[in-house]
This record gives sequence, C-alpha cells and structure tokens, in this order.
Amino acid sequence: MKKLVVLSLFTAFALGVYAKDTTDKLEDVTGVSYVTKKQFESDFKDAKDVAWSVSDLTQKASFILNDHKMSAFYDLQGKYLGATKQVEFNDMPFKTIREVSEAYKGYSPVSVIQIADRPQFSEADDAGAYVVRMTNSEKTIYLKVSTTGYVSLYKKI
Repeated sequence: MKKLVVLSLFTAFALGVYAKDTTDKLEDVTGVSYVTKKQFESDFKDAKDVAWSVSDLTQKASFILNDHKMSAFYDLQGKYLGATKQVEFNDMPFKTIREVSEAYKGYSPVSVIQIADRPQFSEADDAGAYVVRMTNSEKTIYLKVSTTGYVSLYKKI
C-alpha cells in the first residue's frame, strides 16, 4: 500500500506542467530549503534554466539537462524522491505505441513523461515507466505504461 501511495504521489507531481521561468540555480527561492538546493546541485551538476516550486509535500526543480526537459522531486527535508523526463510519444517502444494507439483510438497524445530515475533503495521500481496524457474532443486521460510495456488507465478527466 505504501508503495502505491508513493507511486501515486510521484506520478501526480510528474503530471504537472514544466515551469517556463528560467532562473539561475543559485538564486534564492522562497520555500526551497538550502539542503534541497545543495542536494540538487550535487545530483544534477549540469542542469540549466532551473525553476523551483514547492507544494505541501514536495520541492520540485524543473530544468534542462542534455537538451531534455526534466523535473527532480525532493521531500520537504531534502531527500531525493526521483526525476522525470519529458519525451516524445514516438520515443516509447514501438509495441507500446501500437498498443496505445489501437486501444485508445480517437485520442491524441499530448505529452509523455518518463520516470527517469529513483533513489537506489526506493520502494518504487518504476524507473523507465511512462505517463502518457491523451485527449479527444471530450476527455483527457492519463495512461501508465510499466517498464514491461503493460498499459493501464491511470486517470480519466
């Protein structure tokens, strides 16, 4: 159950829109702890255009690394929770693209987030999994694609 709660929280935060504000990683951002900023700088030395946001449960850094839009998540004490990477629909395995396209005809992909990294001893084992946002004229759906390629409906709006 704890694993499901952690996965749900992480995925929900991963669905957030990437911040467009470009700030230097040394800028003092209200609400982001010093420990978290230092941990981030150690974890992602080459990150550019870092923008921070803080929620009731996490501190999130949105940034560019190796030409990829990414986000890193930390708890309020500065413990690293994981990172996500924005990818293209066609970056997923061909079998997954085909399965999603056939199962969700009439929907168009809007965004795809890949869970890029988790801490070494994390209970979650979903690094490499995807969250796919798709829409049609009436609904928005979120699909979870496991590392084995299993596709499931995560959320319908």
